[in-house]
Amino acid sequence: MFLVNDYIGGGEFINYEKKLLDQFETISKLGYVRSQYNGRGCIGRTFEYLVGLDGDSLADPDYHGIEIKTKTRNRSSYKRYITLFSCIPNSKKQAIASLCENYGFLNPESNLNEFNMGLYVGWKKPISEKYEVKLCLDLEKEKLFLFIYENGKFIDKSIAWDLEYIKFKLLHKLQKLCYVIADEKKIQGDSFYHYNEIHFYLLKSFDRFVYLLEHCKIKVSFKIGRFKTGTRKGEIYDHGTSFDLREDYIDYLFEEFHPE
Repeated sequence: MFLVNDYIGGGEFINYEKKLLDQFETISKLGYVRSQYNGRGCIGRTFEYLVGLDGDSLADPDYHGIEIKTKTRNRSSYKRYITLFSCIPNSKKQAIASLCENYGFLNPESNLNEFNMGLYVGWKKPISEKYEVKLCLDLEKEKLFLFIYENGKFIDKSIAWDLEYIKFKLLHKLQKLCYVIADEKKIQGDSFYHYNEIHFYLLKSFDRFVYLLEHCKIKVSFKIGRFKTGTRKGEIYDHGTSFDLREDYIDYLFEEFHPE
């Protein structure tokens, strides 16, 4: 299989999947390499640094049309999740701020509302003693709704995603996936990674994505908080409303291939 991402003069095509595989093999031979970053996502950011990427657009694939995902080998894949893409509700402006302000749970330290939780289609989940939320997939209306309940009574469905909007995000970000696995060890508090396994995948279809969403194999994760210090103290931040795939269903959504 020869997958083409780019074309250069003289009739020559660049096989970026093979190029990325070659770079991975060079990196793997280095053994354990020190993390170039601290905090969230440092295993992925370090790998991207090693292949020459200087930043990550959340909307676009990382590497010439290929989205790179990384994980450490030290945990089971059962009920472990891969963040596929971020996609905020598109039903109204300031949907995230509205959700946090009106229905978030109270952080006792800041005395301000936040909204951090993962939700599955059809599962009602309490936010507080007063409010509950539930994701509802309406295939007839082609929408994913976030239903709000107050004291058990349905009150609001203004926060929603159009399925066509979700489809655009998925197809734009994840037509091709590169999944890199590494061993991790700590030396004097610093993380070191040995990147030693790689897989390439092609997205099968949006219909399969919808099936997994409907059957609770994909969750929607909200990460809405407040700045706790500095000049923006108290303001809302959003670390991405993401659609996360259970790792043991990766072969249902994607087809593995080997670059040639």
